[in-house]
Amino acid sequence: MTTTAPDRHPDAFPWLKHLDREDRTTLLSDLSAAVDTLNPDDAIEELNRVVHEWANTAIVLANPELRAALTSKDIPGGGR
Repeated sequence: MTTTAPDRHPDAFPWLKHLDREDRTTLLSDLSAAVDTLNPDDAIEELNRVVHEWANTAIVLANPELRAALTSKDIPGGGR
């Protein structure tokens, strides 16, 4: 079994456990894009923004009721 980064460093970003594999892949893509497309002077702010947004998403996903609302295809805007 392969050990993932959240398993190796569970205290670094504890909210990662609430993201599924697809979300983690998207998070990494978002972080990579933030680094690749920005002026180096703005990179830290952009990285902070991406991490903050994904942490908030993970907090929502950790709540069963909010997760259901976010992922429901019956609710406008749901179905991620």
